[in-house]
Amino acid sequence: MSSPQSERPKVGALTLERIEAGRAWLERTPDDRWFIQLFATDASRHGEIEALLRRLAPKGTELNNVHVYYSELSGKARYGVIYGDYPSREEASAALRNLPQVFKANKPYPRQVLRLR
Repeated sequence: MSSPQSERPKVGALTLERIEAGRAWLERTPDDRWFIQLFATDASRHGEIEALLRRLAPKGTELNNVHVYYSELSGKARYGVIYGDYPSREEASAALRNLPQVFKANKPYPRQVLRLR
């Protein structure tokens, strides 16, 4: 979440909103917390992020628990979608088992905040 918006591809309004929320969440969340990695893709495919967020909203998903982040992995720009905030891997794993099917399509997994920094 460290690159300026001007260096990233243009994204949809919902994606941009969740990026800003994700940045704020990451700033205040301790390294030892856990979340669920829902989806990650190359930044050029940012439309998939917007589409996923639009699918989640009508299903009653609390979008306040959904965040989008921007990162660079091996020199490639990427976006990721994450969900939740849990005190332990066990609690994140338990939450993952109870996620709606729309979340499970991309094989989500628990991840620690420290790994996102």
